[in-house]
Amino acid sequence: GEMRKYVKEIACHKVFAQSVKFVNTRYTHDHVAAQITHIELSGGPVNIKDRDLNKMYEMYAVFDSTGLKAKKIRRVLDYLFEVFPEKTPELERFSFISLYIMISSLMESFVIEGIQSRIREWFLWFEQIRRDQDQLPEDQVDPELVVYHEKISHSTDSMDSLQWRNNLLTRKLFEAIPDILQKDDRRIFTHEQRLAIYRRDNGCCQVKKLCNGVKCDWENWQADHIIPWSKGGKTTVENGQVACAKCNQSKSDN
Repeated sequence: GEMRKYVKEIACHKVFAQSVKFVNTRYTHDHVAAQITHIELSGGPVNIKDRDLNKMYEMYAVFDSTGLKAKKIRRVLDYLFEVFPEKTPELERFSFISLYIMISSLMESFVIEGIQSRIREWFLWFEQIRRDQDQLPEDQVDPELVVYHEKISHSTDSMDSLQWRNNLLTRKLFEAIPDILQKDDRRIFTHEQRLAIYRRDNGCCQVKKLCNGVKCDWENWQADHIIPWSKGGKTTVENGQVACAKCNQSKSDN
């Protein structure tokens, strides 16, 4: 079905070809691609054992590879490739899946553009600390990392293991990079905000990418974030501006 075609497509993503440690022996890339697809379609950590993947293939035999979820998966993989643009020995199957879950979740609520190199440095540091635990006396080891080792050694594809690892990694990331901006909870301008923006700008397009500041009537304009919402811009009158439809569509989040 269409799901099989989609999984085989993303299994060829450059992050699998150039970044991860695990090779495609016995279709390992396809397997991991199917697992992260199931996670994304489920909205977060879920059991990703073979029987769960089989159910996914059956349920989504008809699947839109251009839909929002499909695009989100590609976007997360693109981001992971920006974090790891070259072969990374620490990027094993279990850690890749955990990083996918973390990045997918962060994309929804936080501004993570521009910190790819910092995430890479943090992950490599975390992996070094984790490996150093093996050399420490028993009374000096970090108990959380002991549990982490257990979670990546047994039942790695269970929802409990994935959720626990995600909680730990996300917390460790914020401890290392505490200045990650949170996106505004509200993305859509209210009627009152739109009215204030429209009157302040005299109804004229402020973006001026495809026009010279055309006058927009009330029924035909869009309230645009000056600093894009995806990059931490607030949904306030101060950060809003009138935009004609053509200019706003061309602006994207640049």
